[in-house]
Amino acid sequence: MSKDSCGGDADSFRFIWVVCCFAVAAARLGVWAVQNAAKSRGKKTGQETGQGQAAQRRAAQGRDLLWLCAALGMTAAADYYMVLYRENIRGLYCFLAVQLLYFVRLGRGSRALIGQLLVGGGAAALLRFAGVEPGLEGTLGVLYFTLFAGNIIWEIAGRGGRDRVFLAGLVLFILCDIHVGILNLGYFVKLPDLYWQWIRPYSQRALWFFYLPSQALLAVSSCYDDNNKFLNQQKGGRYDIHGNAESGS
Repeated sequence: MSKDSCGGDADSFRFIWVVCCFAVAAARLGVWAVQNAAKSRGKKTGQETGQGQAAQRRAAQGRDLLWLCAALGMTAAADYYMVLYRENIRGLYCFLAVQLLYFVRLGRGSRALIGQLLVGGGAAALLRFAGVEPGLEGTLGVLYFTLFAGNIIWEIAGRGGRDRVFLAGLVLFILCDIHVGILNLGYFVKLPDLYWQWIRPYSQRALWFFYLPSQALLAVSSCYDDNNKFLNQQKGGRYDIHGNAESGS
């Protein structure tokens, strides 16, 4: 790959930003791993039921952090291909993997996955029926967007939007992708001069406005629990990183 295929300073900044967001989530996972190991080696106290419930909470938190780190890592890989080297197909495969990882993190089932893939495939078939040839890139984009929209709907309707920081990150992320879709729409269908002269340049700037904070919010969501409490500090008492109540001094 020649150096001329790389993006400019703005594209490099976007890639570095996503890598930093991944580092934040990875650091949070590292903190969890160290403290969980220390907790596991600690002296057993309290009732057996309480110990078992605490262990289950720690394990669930670890899995959640692992899926989030993997998704942010794949986002960085997608930007590496799409933003720096303009390899859109590989980037789209990575972004599709990102939404599959968020799908798992949200606890959705295999039936939902099959249903959404069928919807995405049907939407791509309708485009062909309407005379639009999406090709592999367009088909992957439709599948990706279908899965992404389903994840947001599930977080709102299925989980009641309980992880508000994570949800805010997803919403900003999909708003960015909507502008990416607008940016590429002219390559698939014939559009008037208004699109090329005003709409497309606007979307090119707007996607940055949504993308950068979306990744920051997704990374910071690793520091919140399902009750939207930062680092499990809750009103009415102190809690450690595992959600266990700490005794006052």
